[in-house]
Amino acid sequence: MYNNNITNVVIVGGGTAGWMTARNISKVKNLNVTIIESENILPIGVGEGSWPDFVRQLTYDNVSVINDLDGTFKGGVNYLDWYDNNDSIYNNWIHPFFNESLVDNMFDKAKNDGTFKHNSELTNLENLNSHNLIENACHFSAEKFQNVYRSICTNIENVNHIVSNVKDCELDEETGYINSVILEDGKKIKGDFFIDCTGFKRLLISKMNPKFIDFSNELLCDRALVTHINEKNKNNIYYTEAKAMSSGWTFKIPLQHKSTFGYVYSSNFISDENAKLELDSYLNKDPIDNFLNADNIEYRTIKFETGILRNSWINNCVAIGLSSGFFEPMEATNIGMISSQSTLIQSFLGKREHILKDISKIIKQMNFYNDKIYNTSLNIRDYILFHYLFTNRNDSSFWRYISNDVRIPERVYHMTKNVIKGMDDHLIDIHEPINFGTEVPFTVNSWVYAIVGYNFEKMKNKYA
Repeated sequence: MYNNNITNVVIVGGGTAGWMTARNISKVKNLNVTIIESENILPIGVGEGSWPDFVRQLTYDNVSVINDLDGTFKGGVNYLDWYDNNDSIYNNWIHPFFNESLVDNMFDKAKNDGTFKHNSELTNLENLNSHNLIENACHFSAEKFQNVYRSICTNIENVNHIVSNVKDCELDEETGYINSVILEDGKKIKGDFFIDCTGFKRLLISKMNPKFIDFSNELLCDRALVTHINEKNKNNIYYTEAKAMSSGWTFKIPLQHKSTFGYVYSSNFISDENAKLELDSYLNKDPIDNFLNADNIEYRTIKFETGILRNSWINNCVAIGLSSGFFEPMEATNIGMISSQSTLIQSFLGKREHILKDISKIIKQMNFYNDKIYNTSLNIRDYILFHYLFTNRNDSSFWRYISNDVRIPERVYHMTKNVIKGMDDHLIDIHEPINFGTEVPFTVNSWVYAIVGYNFEKMKNKYA
């Protein structure tokens, strides 16, 4: 148990998860933070996207998205070619990240038109490039973020930085709690509370035998082929592009001095080599500039698993970031989850003196955290799945398999049906989540854009 006290917190793993968490909990009074970072692990991200919580963190620390992180503000996502493999107007729509004024405009026009039409509100990329609207999310360099926050944290008095590899951890024989982690030189680092930011290795949380919920039967993609092109953002593009491909989709993330490209795909439907050839072809047709030469592009292949831990906080160990689960890169959910998780743990540690005196309060806090992260994760999975499940593409074995063999989960079906009904009645509250009573990332306004983008009238006839 905690012996009614937590004074030493040990974070294993650097990266975006480790340094964001270290910064958040370093704000807690009377707490010593040790972060152990391996020098052998490169950042997974090349260019990342974020949620509003992340930008608020940067603002608090006086970190500039543009000057410090080589970043750009993010107005939203432009989805291309997801509807079908023909020349349809529904193959181009946007999911904006700013205030709900555009959603309100869509509802006003729908009342006049009698339906939700695929109009300029859904395709005007200038809406995503407006500086007055988009300063609530951003793209950024993961490597620069880690360097900046490493510098910030190591200059904080209560943060201790160790560069070493953690080989194992030592458990209490009676309670199963972690007593210490063991470094490669045999040195033991003791702590009261441990945070696992070791990514898919799950070096610490795996000792707790957590239940893993596998999403691979629904979210089929398990690879990302990524690269970047050194080119200044001349056209001031402030949105992520997500384009459907034969066996998944490509992303394009604009930074200040380079653009990051990636192909997220399923290795069960396309080989790594053929994925590279398909991405090469796409890059050489890029409309921004004809500066690309596939022969000179260097790629990096990232393998990942889709799924989450049912409980990411067990005993005195919590998993944050990839170690707690992963979906896929769509909608930049990984950074958003890290921000949410580390903020919740910061809140717990801030009031630990009152909680740790009562075992029932500890259990209640753990259950609240685990349920919150679990429900948030399901909401993310549902929204990502929507993009795959309601497509009309049938031009490859990947899309045909999704259409014929991937079951639509009841949660996704009922959420879609309820939003369509609400839209049809023009009575929907776009601020209120339908599937949960708690706050979730993808509330009804996100679903409204996706449903209109995927042809509201056709979906209404099929699912309402």
